[in-house]
Amino acid sequence: MSDEQTTYLLLAVLYLVECCLIAGRDSFLFLPRPFGRFWQVQAAGKGLAVRHGVLAVLPPLTPWRTVVLSSPPPLLFDPSGIIHRETGREIRWEEIGSLSAENAQLYINGAPFVRFHDDYGAAEAMNRVKALLCATPETRPAAIRAFPAFRGQPESVKRAVQRMKRRTLPLRLLGTVQLPVMFAMPPVLFHLLAPGAAFLLSAALIFLTGWCISGLFFRIHRKLYPERRGERWGKLFHFLLYPPGTIGAAHALSLPLGSRYHPAAWACTLLPERDRCSFLGRLLREGRHPVSRGAISPDAAERFRKACREEYEALHSYLDRYGLLPPEEEPEWEESDGCTRYCPRCLGVYRTEAEACPACPGISLQPLPARQGRQ
Repeated sequence: MSDEQTTYLLLAVLYLVECCLIAGRDSFLFLPRPFGRFWQVQAAGKGLAVRHGVLAVLPPLTPWRTVVLSSPPPLLFDPSGIIHRETGREIRWEEIGSLSAENAQLYINGAPFVRFHDDYGAAEAMNRVKALLCATPETRPAAIRAFPAFRGQPESVKRAVQRMKRRTLPLRLLGTVQLPVMFAMPPVLFHLLAPGAAFLLSAALIFLTGWCISGLFFRIHRKLYPERRGERWGKLFHFLLYPPGTIGAAHALSLPLGSRYHPAAWACTLLPERDRCSFLGRLLREGRHPVSRGAISPDAAERFRKACREEYEALHSYLDRYGLLPPEEEPEWEESDGCTRYCPRCLGVYRTEAEACPACPGISLQPLPARQGRQ
C-alpha cells in the first residue's frame, strides 16, 4: 500500500471513529433529513451492546446533519422507593443516606446507582430525589405525581433547536471546509509533492483547521451551556491535542440538548405527522405494557409496573394537553396467515397458543380483534 493510500485509509478510520458514541438502550437519535424541514428518528438500542449501553453510529455525513440524543429518564419513582428502569434495581426511601452527582452518575450512599447521558441529567435527578426525600410518606405519592415528567412545550423545544442551529452555523460551515481539507487535499498534495513534504503539509492544514474549530467550539459551547464549564474545558483540551477529533464538534454541541426534554417532546416538534403518530403510539404502548429486563421479585415487578403506569398517565396527559394524541394502532395481518393472537405492546401477530409474547417477556398475548366493517 502506498503512502498516499495509507494516509487516506487512516483519515477515513479516524472519521468513522468520531461518528461512534455510547448511548443508552432506550435512547433515540433525532437527526434532520437531507432535504426538507422535518427530522427523522432511529432507535439507538439496535447497536452493538457494550458495558454502559450500546455503540451507536452517527450518519457519516457532513456536519450539516447534527444529531440530538434523547432517552426516557432512567429512574422511576414509587412511594416506596426509587427503581432503575433498565435493571429493575430499587432502593427504599428510608435506605437513602447521601446523594451526589459526578461524572454523569448518580451516587446513593457513596455507590453508583444509575448512569446518565451527561452531568445535566444526573444533577437534575439528584435534585428531584432530594426534594422527594423531604416529603413525608403520606405526601410523597402526591409529590411524585406533581413533578412534571415531561418538561417543555413543543414550541419551547422548537425554539431550543432553532437557537442551537443558529449558534452552531459558523462551526458547521467550518466543519464542512474541514472535510475537503482531510479527504481531498492529502491525495492532491501526495500527487504534487514528495511524500515527506506532502505528509507534513497535510498534517499542518488538518491541525490548523482543527485548532480553529476548537476555539469556535469553546465560544459556542459557553453560550449554549454556560453551566457546563468542566465539560467545555475538557473538550477543548481534547480537540487541541487531537485536532482530527474536531470532526465531532458539531455533534458535541447538539447531542447534550436531548437530555433537557423527553423523547416524546422532541417527536412532537421535529417529526412529520405520520412518523410522529407511529413513534408516540409506540411510546404509549410501551408505557401501558412495561417490560423489565432485570430479574426482580413479584412484589418488585408490581411496583415497577405501577411506576410505569404513572409515567404512562403523565405522557397521555401531556399529549392530550397539546392535542397530539395519536390514534390507536391495530395489528396488521392477513386472514390467510392463520394468526389468532397478537401482542398489545409490539403489535406482533402469532399463530402460537402460548400465553406470553416471545419478543416482550411477561406480556400476555390477546386474541386478534374482529375485522367487522373492514374491506
